Amino acid sequence: MLGPDIPTKVRGLRYACPTCRKPVSGEETLDGWHCTTCGFQVSRRRGIFCFTRTDVNEWQQFFEDKAAGPGGNTVAGCEYHTSAQYRYIVDAFRRMCGDLRDDAIVLDAGCGNGLFWREFLAPRPVVGIDYSRRMCALAEAKGMTAHQANILELPFADGQFDLIYSAEILQYITDLPALLAEFARVCRSGGRIVVSTVNRNSLLLRCLRGLRAFFPRKDMPLSFRYITRTADEIVESAFGLPLSLHTVGWSHFPFSWLRRSKSQKRAMDWLASNVFVEFAKLAP
Repeated sequence: MLGPDIPTKVRGLRYACPTCRKPVSGEETLDGWHCTTCGFQVSRRRGIFCFTRTDVNEWQQFFEDKAAGPGGNTVAGCEYHTSAQYRYIVDAFRRMCGDLRDDAIVLDAGCGNGLFWREFLAPRPVVGIDYSRRMCALAEAKGMTAHQANILELPFADGQFDLIYSAEILQYITDLPALLAEFARVCRSGGRIVVSTVNRNSLLLRCLRGLRAFFPRKDMPLSFRYITRTADEIVESAFGLPLSLHTVGWSHFPFSWLRRSKSQKRAMDWLASNVFVEFAKLAP
């Protein structure tokens, strides 16, 4: 469906209309695919399959501008405070996700310029989605398969990913239950979902964000709302979904500690800078 240059494990994915979920049959090509149910059409712009509307909102423009800047910088966009913090988050995902089968199908939800994939799982074939087409192009240049898509409207058929990971994207998502529901939809039974975000209870980051109030970033969208969360809030957002809590982790920047637990409850979680939650998809 996608051509011989795409790795077999990615090429075998089943796609669907991101709007109405009508499946794309194995005999159809994604290039210019048109949904006969709702009218949605896939486009291909500069080699990137695009599953978004043609209009560009301010968040897309923000990351498009970041991709066009020096080095295609997503690290600044995600507000990692230092390269050390970024490395600690990569290491936490490596430990949380553990060993993967060779035939595991993996989704990087919010892949940015592919830097995280390159540090975390490369050269393993992974399909990534991002809101920015330019970021997808940068990720593809690193060797990743990336599609432009809305993270709340994934262009994939149900129940096929063994692992879905999303690093530091929750800060920008207002409707967290809808996001987890979408991840649960495309995750296979027994598969895992691992997400991370800034810990709302972090004393250090509260201080840093207090200082930021006096020196606001002028490049952020006008509707910018940075949403910090606790482990409790993330777990509660999965209520009613076919997901079970597997592991919760807390990282402690500027130190490389990662505390892991089977419970989202933790005394003194104000010491943790970032929180990681791993869910397992339950069988029907």
